[in-house]
Amino acid sequence: YTWLALAGVLSSVVAAFYSLWLVKLMYFDTPTQINPTSTAPQLNLLLVVAVAATFVLGLAPHLLANLTLPAAAGLF
Repeated sequence: YTWLALAGVLSSVVAAFYSLWLVKLMYFDTPTQINPTSTAPQLNLLLVVAVAATFVLGLAPHLLANLTLPAAAGLF
């Protein structure tokens, strides 16, 4: 299993190199261009709906769980 250990070490080195390169690029290199971004109104609406669903299902997961109980009961 030496080859498996070497493959794991090699993939860890590649992942560490990529991660550190990304951190350097984000925080230490000067930006090539600075433009304000704008999004379509549909994308903003989608984002609001996704955030609202995340909050509702995070605070009250039983709402979704109660909907799935009949389907799960059919499995047993």
